[in-house]
Amino acid sequence: MRRGLPVLGLCLAVSVVTPAPRPTWWEVRLIVDVRGEYAVKEGGATFSGEYTYRALWDGTIERDGQDFLLYHIRTDVQKWEALEKTSQPNAGHIMTEKDVAYKPALQMKYILRESGQLVFDFDIAGIPVPLGAASEKFDLVLPCSRGHTDQGAGYSLFIARGDNRVAVPDDRLDRRSDEKAFSWEWKRQQWALRDDATVFLSNRHKADVLVTLKAH
Repeated sequence: MRRGLPVLGLCLAVSVVTPAPRPTWWEVRLIVDVRGEYAVKEGGATFSGEYTYRALWDGTIERDGQDFLLYHIRTDVQKWEALEKTSQPNAGHIMTEKDVAYKPALQMKYILRESGQLVFDFDIAGIPVPLGAASEKFDLVLPCSRGHTDQGAGYSLFIARGDNRVAVPDDRLDRRSDEKAFSWEWKRQQWALRDDATVFLSNRHKADVLVTLKAH
C-alpha cells in the first residue's frame, strides 16, 4: 500500500496596518515677545523710552483644498510695560504705560500655504509716541512678519539680525504636535521734517516668536 506524502498546512498570519487618518484641523498658538526702545528729539526736548510687550494669539486652521481656513479664538496681552523720560522743560516726571489708555495690538492676518511651507503673516499695531506732551506724535514701529506685504515703509529692510519670515514646513502638519522659534532684531534711525523743523526718530526692538501646532 502506497502512502501519500504528508500535507503540511501553513497558517499565515497577515497583519494589515491601516494608515492613521491625516489630521484635518490644528490648534495654532503664536506667542510674540518684544523688548525695545525709542527716542524722539525735537527742538530742545528729547524723549527716550523703553518697553516690553508679550502677547499670544490662539486660533485654529482646517484644510480647505490646498489651503486653510483660519479661525481666531482669542488674543491676550500678557505683558505691557513702558517707561519714558524727557528733558522737556517743566515736564518733570516719568511717563509709563499707566499714563495712556492704549496698548499695542497683535493681529494675525492670514496663514498661507506657499512653496511647501505654512507662512504666518502677523503684525503688531503701534502706538503714538512720545507718550508725554510733544508737538508731534509718531507711530511706534513694532514687529511684523515678512509675508506678501510688510507694514510701514519696508519693515524688512531694517532687519539688523535674523529673519522675520515666520514659516513652518508643511510636512510638520503630520506630527501630533510641533513648535518652532524665530528671532530677529530691527533698527531704524531717521530725520523727519515737521512744520519746517527737523525731528530725529530712533526706534529699535528685538522680537522672539514661538509658533505651536497641535493636530486633530
